[in-house]
Amino acid sequence: MTGNGTADSDVAQLIEDVQALKRDLAALAEHSRGTVWSNAAGTAGAISDEAQRLYDAAAARGRRQVKALSNQVEEQPLLSILIAFGIGFLGGRILPR
Repeated sequence: MTGNGTADSDVAQLIEDVQALKRDLAALAEHSRGTVWSNAAGTAGAISDEAQRLYDAAAARGRRQVKALSNQVEEQPLLSILIAFGIGFLGGRILPR
């Protein structure tokens, strides 16, 4: 009978080990899921920050260009009017009505 008792205890130990392994795998999966979401949120934040930086840089360049154009118009108003007229005339000829 001792042989059968040992087999039963081995099977019971094996079942207990499998259940412990299932619990460990479930905990690992939950931890991994949390890590993935955390990394995704961090990446989204970094992308948002970079987009804001690029937008700010483009807006600053736009302001500089507007200022430069404004200075050019102030320095040479007649030339600016002639250029604007020429662009308008060409646009009117090229674009269909």
